[in-house]
Amino acid sequence: MVAQNAPAGNYRYWSSNWSFEAIDLQALTRRIQSLGIPVPVRLAGKADINFDVSVPWNALRTAEAYKFKGTFAASNLRVDDVLLTSLQADVDYAQGVLKLNNLRGAQTDGKFNGSATAQLVPSKDFQATIQATNFDIGAIANLLQKFELIPAERPIRGAVSAAVQASGQVDQLRSPEMWEIGGDISSQNVTIGDSLTYSLAVQKFQLRDQRLSVPDLRLTASELPGFYLNGSAEVPLDGENEFQFDIQTNDLPATDLVGLYFDSPKRVLDGKLDLQAGGKGRFTTPGAYPEFEVDAAVASPSIRLFGVDLGMLEHDIKLTPSKIQIQPRRDDAGASDLQIQNLTADYAVSEQAIELKDLDSRIFGGTLQAEARVIRSGDGEHRLNAEWTDISPRIRLPTPVSSVPLTVVATTSGTVQWSVPPDHIDDPFFHRGTASIQVAPLRIGDETAGDADIRLAINDQGVDLNADANLFGGRVHVETTSPMTASTQWRDLPALLAAGQITLADVSIRRLTSLASRGVSRFDGRVSGQIQLRQTVEGPWAADSQLEINGWTSGNQLLSRGLRAQLTAMAGGIELSSISGTYAGGQLQAEGRWSLQPGPRLINFRLTRADADRVLLPISPRADQWFGGMVSGRGSLVGNGDSLTSVRVTGSLAVENGETFGFPVGDAHTSFHGQFSAAPYRWAVAFPSINADLARGRVKGRLEFASTSSGRSGYHMDSRWRATHVEFESLLSAYVGTSTIGRGDLTGDMTLTGRNIHSLRDLDGEYRVRLGGTDATAVPGLSAAGSLLGASSLAGARFTSGASTGRISRGSLVIDSLAMSADRVAVTAAGRVGLENRQMDVLTVLSTGNFTGQNQLIASIGTQALLDFAFIGQINRIVSDRTLVFELAGPTRDPIIRLLPAETLQANVRRFAVQEALGLVIADSIIFD
Repeated sequence: MVAQNAPAGNYRYWSSNWSFEAIDLQALTRRIQSLGIPVPVRLAGKADINFDVSVPWNALRTAEAYKFKGTFAASNLRVDDVLLTSLQADVDYAQGVLKLNNLRGAQTDGKFNGSATAQLVPSKDFQATIQATNFDIGAIANLLQKFELIPAERPIRGAVSAAVQASGQVDQLRSPEMWEIGGDISSQNVTIGDSLTYSLAVQKFQLRDQRLSVPDLRLTASELPGFYLNGSAEVPLDGENEFQFDIQTNDLPATDLVGLYFDSPKRVLDGKLDLQAGGKGRFTTPGAYPEFEVDAAVASPSIRLFGVDLGMLEHDIKLTPSKIQIQPRRDDAGASDLQIQNLTADYAVSEQAIELKDLDSRIFGGTLQAEARVIRSGDGEHRLNAEWTDISPRIRLPTPVSSVPLTVVATTSGTVQWSVPPDHIDDPFFHRGTASIQVAPLRIGDETAGDADIRLAINDQGVDLNADANLFGGRVHVETTSPMTASTQWRDLPALLAAGQITLADVSIRRLTSLASRGVSRFDGRVSGQIQLRQTVEGPWAADSQLEINGWTSGNQLLSRGLRAQLTAMAGGIELSSISGTYAGGQLQAEGRWSLQPGPRLINFRLTRADADRVLLPISPRADQWFGGMVSGRGSLVGNGDSLTSVRVTGSLAVENGETFGFPVGDAHTSFHGQFSAAPYRWAVAFPSINADLARGRVKGRLEFASTSSGRSGYHMDSRWRATHVEFESLLSAYVGTSTIGRGDLTGDMTLTGRNIHSLRDLDGEYRVRLGGTDATAVPGLSAAGSLLGASSLAGARFTSGASTGRISRGSLVIDSLAMSADRVAVTAAGRVGLENRQMDVLTVLSTGNFTGQNQLIASIGTQALLDFAFIGQINRIVSDRTLVFELAGPTRDPIIRLLPAETLQANVRRFAVQEALGLVIADSIIFD
């Protein structure tokens, strides 16, 4: 039997209850659809339902006759492409109409509530009212991307709050552009791609008949307090009818705007804009160029386009379907400092082509005239003809060695004629053109680099490039040829380089290196050579170079009379066949490979008999203070990981007659290691295990240097030294220049450190030494002073014990205490010796007598009582045969001995008596135990 539909209103119902927990929504959808009731959205997930169902048993095929009433609750479900963590509603379906009351939902941190009604059978319209808080912006983003207002590859993230009313046809539920929507939308955390976080407020927007009206829109960003964008617009979404808009912005982040379409937006456009613009027009037919008029005023203190500094913008812009005009807002006299003086051009857009005609402009201090044609469909060629004179754009280029971009200003004049079929723009074989460019002058940073004449031609035979330039005080000639075939791609051109040569003649090292130092370079010299370009099997190209450096100097010191280098540069790195020549008065040899990709980065070098005070001058201009002597050694430069600007150096060296900061270390050998970084510029060098033979004794120590932080001048230094039985006479004779006839030795320790060192005056340190078995005649000036005691006062005198402590401070060796004693001679001293000028100023007390008895007398009487109650003559008679107080002053090679006058003798004896008496008695037991 076949059931017949009952007449409307005469339905007989069988009632039941549908109560399910965790029912699969797709199964529920199929069950409802089997009754003939459409479900206009896709549902996925599980739900709890409790429906009172009335089934018209006499009209089972009449979908509008069914009745459902109850509750619906679901967790973690999907509605079309929207994920919800929960959804609840009171459901009422009758007479083909679905009502959702007390509608509630959540999505992570977002919530919404509202109600909805839909005429499902027959399919007619729907209405909904929704209030949402912190809801995902995905649905709005999909709509904006659908109409290509925002690129689909730029994800939109954020949450919105909204109060909206929506209506439309049920069968268009998945096409929101066909709805009627109105209400308010706001958001506090919207990002598009990698943009800033924006706050958005849209008041009383309306979408009706595929026409979007936004009467009040405001966009701000908390990270940019000065930025805002206010606007209004009416836009048809069907590609036809009239449109209009108004925009006012302050401090618009142009980089973020360009970031919607480019992966590295700062390289394209960098700066902020103030903009006031209004426009109106009409879309005629889909795909056709619209009719419009746009008037805008733009201002910016500074903005850069593709690295070119456009300078200050204060311009009016007028745009119509046939003309563009850019004029400064100020008159000609007031606009002289603008990079863009004016620009006018006629253009035409058709289905076949875009034509630019009569472009005439005054930009970057020069003039530009051009015409162009871009084919959109049909036959023809893309074409460009341009001529310009004295244009001087300012370009800022990033560098690998500095965070501050390098500014390049090139004043150019030239002509270009170019054409290519539109279907072959990616095929260089089909390009035809010539270009002639004159650059005069070229400024890089603060340096006037020179001038150049460049000629370029492309045809089916290949690409020819020729250039002649006067650069950095020398001459450069470039000549290259790249043949092509019909299958050649632009990326293939370097690999097809058949012939190429670059000739350098007397290029200035000073002018080249001043670019890296951003100022006056301390290096000078000349570079000449030949670079041959060729194809290779391993890579696209190689450059075989023979270079020669002549007269390389640092400051006023010669580093090399001549260095010759043979190397091959490839896409993957540099193969250094050899470097040979003079360096720091010695001979240098090096070879190795330096990869610019993951791979070996190693250069081995060997240096023979070079002047130590010049070897490290490339690191620091004050390195001549660090070392003295003759140095030989070998080592390796090694790259650090994937960094191309950081290297390590390790090796070993030997020094003859070595010194460090004026202090002798003798014949030494040590290992060394260092670290160098160009971005940021930092370096450190360490000599961890110095062993030396010095004046028939031994010296051990370690020495470390490092650059300062935060770009400050100077350097840091730390050293520790230990001397053992260094012969007194040989040490003074070799390094101080004093002629002695006596013998003795010293043993002790010294530290020498400094931070932000600029000269020897910045060094700090201290020393503590023991003097053993020292002849009196071995002490500078003491032999001459001894003559004041008598002809034979110091004859044969030998100090059996002695000690000294002191400091290195403000460029001097400060002797805090010096005490030496023998059986019948005692010396105490204090003063200073200049490390730079080798001048000494030492106050000395020299006494002769029976010091065995003297020590006992001082111990029993007491030093203070001795000074308080005895005249100088009485002291002499009591504790010694004779006491002299004198100064040693002047050059260390030949000091002047000046005996102090009688009126100052008592004060000087009082100053030294305690030190002398105590030092002579207990020097060994207290000071140097």
